[in-house]
Amino acid sequence: MTWIADSISSLSAYSITFHRAGTSRKKSGSDRGKDHYLHVVMLAEPGWVIPAGRYERRYAALAVSDVQRGNRSYFRALHKQIVEGGAEAMFHDLREMDLGDWHPRDIPETLLFGAALQKQQGFNLPPLEQWYVSLLHDGVLPGALVNRPNTTFTRNLLDDAIERVPRLKWDLTEVALRNFLIDEENIGIPCSKFRANSANGWSFAPLFELREAWCRRYGPIKWDTDAKEWSRKKSEQVSILDRK
Repeated sequence: MTWIADSISSLSAYSITFHRAGTSRKKSGSDRGKDHYLHVVMLAEPGWVIPAGRYERRYAALAVSDVQRGNRSYFRALHKQIVEGGAEAMFHDLREMDLGDWHPRDIPETLLFGAALQKQQGFNLPPLEQWYVSLLHDGVLPGALVNRPNTTFTRNLLDDAIERVPRLKWDLTEVALRNFLIDEENIGIPCSKFRANSANGWSFAPLFELREAWCRRYGPIKWDTDAKEWSRKKSEQVSILDRK
């Protein structure tokens, strides 16, 4: 879904944020644009809806309660109130409301870090971050060393990333992986280089610390496991390099 979000993110940002919108008349070409006052409300089915980035501020994502789902009498009464002056009354109240010194950029944290927005951000993670958060969910590194479950070789990480996120097949290199793993902005706690006689690899910080760092970026997450430390897959064969 990320490549779809990439293709429309700039368009939606332009449409929502810019003060002027380009227009085009038939058979006369385009002009410099007109002032617009576009306000967008979208109703959508569950799933990906908006290209919400890490520091999203253009969208307010709200999850609709299902408490009244199927309650016909509730919605009949609601519709009756709307058509009998309720909409006009609400509009009047909104116009008369004293906003004081409130500014549109003073976005409540309940919106900035709300569960609905965080879910949309999860749908829009860049490819390497999609792969990385899947590692955090599993609590297992591919091909982790027996006595160092927080450590694995670079080739194992590359192969695992490409298998989980096929889009990385054409873009991921050892240099790109290195740049990602040592970037505190990406993962919160940088990895450290691991060197062996046969190959090089990476050592990760404790699992619970990395999960906490991720939650500080994207808000609370229900992890797939309750593990606090990295572990190994029971089915993995013990490499000669791992034996002591």
